[in-house]
Amino acid sequence: MSKPLPQIITRDDWERLIAQPSKRAPTGIRNAAILHAMYDAGLRVSELCDLAPQDVIRTGSNAHSLRVRRGKGGKDRSNLGLPTPAWACLERWAAIRPSSRYFFSTLAGNRLSERYLRQMVAQYGERAGVYKPTPEGPRAINPHMLRHTYATRLIDRSVPIHVVQRALGHSSLATTQRYLHVNDAKLAEQLRNALDPESGEDAALRRIVREELQAMADG
Repeated sequence: MSKPLPQIITRDDWERLIAQPSKRAPTGIRNAAILHAMYDAGLRVSELCDLAPQDVIRTGSNAHSLRVRRGKGGKDRSNLGLPTPAWACLERWAAIRPSSRYFFSTLAGNRLSERYLRQMVAQYGERAGVYKPTPEGPRAINPHMLRHTYATRLIDRSVPIHVVQRALGHSSLATTQRYLHVNDAKLAEQLRNALDPESGEDAALRRIVREELQAMADG
């Protein structure tokens, strides 16, 4: 029996979800950073709990990334680049976090439990009205849906599949290829835009240029 396709959240879902953590309370600041690390770097729950301060890396004013050591299957991953909004959230937490061997720690500096992170995501999803559709009806979302969404976003932006595989830490390319099928609904549009000279962004730009040249000729 084939595995079901990975389930993802939409951009609107994400905006509602990330609005849930408190912007002032230390736990809210920390939890917002954790959500970004799931959504914008694809980290697993166990990887988030074990992330060390030295794994949050700044190499320049606009160059920042995460490193995963001994992830699933004992694999290391590095250079997980973060977008600016995600990095800003991590820096907010870094400025107030307690001294700890764990980057994402309790306020007492202890390791967060994986169960807490799963409950956190489910509760924020409930508050935001973001659910996982199932044949039995809507269910609470889970952290892996954010990881699935990360992978799908990369593929949507034409990141090569082998690069997505490395970013996710998959042993098998076949596992990563499941994400190619998530957005099959967009396939017709992608093929049409690739083959039709009068569709897509390039065509729109060409039309604008033609119209401007015609206006100059008429003038």
